[in-house]
Amino acid sequence: MIRPLEIVSERAAPGGLARRARRRVRRIRRWPIARRRQLDWWLVYGPVRSGTSYMMHLLGENARLRIGDWGLRHGIGLPPDFPHVRFDREQARVDLSRNVLTNAPRGGGNTIDLVYKSAQLRRDEYEALVEMWGPPARTIFCVREPSSYLASAVRKFPDVEIRSFRDEYLDDLATYEELGGDLFVYHPGLTQDDYRSFLAPLQVPDDPRHRFEYRGRTADELVTPEMVAAFERVTGTVRAEAER
Repeated sequence: MIRPLEIVSERAAPGGLARRARRRVRRIRRWPIARRRQLDWWLVYGPVRSGTSYMMHLLGENARLRIGDWGLRHGIGLPPDFPHVRFDREQARVDLSRNVLTNAPRGGGNTIDLVYKSAQLRRDEYEALVEMWGPPARTIFCVREPSSYLASAVRKFPDVEIRSFRDEYLDDLATYEELGGDLFVYHPGLTQDDYRSFLAPLQVPDDPRHRFEYRGRTADELVTPEMVAAFERVTGTVRAEAER
């Protein structure tokens, strides 16, 4: 005889009440920031394997909350704005914002409200974030020259096709040309003092957990002319503006 599935609620599961209590306490503590419509937040984006995670960790020491690669891009879509569609788009953004902020990991400081890091950010995600929290106080785009980027990406994600990495890199740099931000090139010779200078007036803690040492290889044979041209165009534009 086939027995019906036994459904165990979270309340009845071992430790369920404790988990619910912890979540409730977290939501209560986060409520003052979660209910706000304007945040003092910093955005970090750029290709994978280009130093975005390390940048986020440093900024996280100055932030109340930090979010890294949650994949919100896949959950921000709203129904088309057709006359016959009765849907509260503004409330949907409010609900998503509160859900995110009440569940985001705590940072290590309170100088800024939030650091949000999203590798391979695209315009639709950016616009949703601005709708929820207002424009970021600072936007940082981390990038790496194509050869070391591909060497690192292929090593980290061996099951992903190289063509995908190439396409994403070009899309990432195109997004930067569209959205802008302060460019930070991840390269050999980079030191923690460079980060301190770049992130000032925020503080980079002198903490063993955040020690920095650039490590990287090259893979010139994998690089396409289009990737080189895009990188030179982006970094060349920044140099030209700095020399004016």
